[in-house]
Amino acid sequence: MKNSNLQNVLGNSIDVKLTDNITRNYSEIRADIPVSQYRSIRLWGQVRDSAGNPIPYALLKLVKSTNGNDYCGIAHTTADCQGFYQFDLCPDDGAEYKILASKSNAGAELTMHNSGNCPTSQASYDPCSDCPCND
Repeated sequence: MKNSNLQNVLGNSIDVKLTDNITRNYSEIRADIPVSQYRSIRLWGQVRDSAGNPIPYALLKLVKSTNGNDYCGIAHTTADCQGFYQFDLCPDDGAEYKILASKSNAGAELTMHNSGNCPTSQASYDPCSDCPCND
């Protein structure tokens, strides 16, 4: 895990209403948008397995300690094809963070359709085997 100090820009927006008079008389419209900067820390790294191989597309969740035992979710992301990830954080002196990593799910997809109180059976999967509506 590495970090670097950097400045981020806090986004903003403006409303622009285009009337017939404006669109008829002008070919360009300038919209100045004021933004503010804030100091942030970029936390980044690479997810690897026990043999040191990158884990592509790992799911990552950043959590912050609230009282030593409980954690509050701050942000989440997905690693790239080489297992790299990054989070941009507002500095919080003394804060404790954890990064939880898991592998993304892969494999065949099952589509279930619902018609009534219980989903219908599809392929060899019976989602209603324990459903009370089968009694």
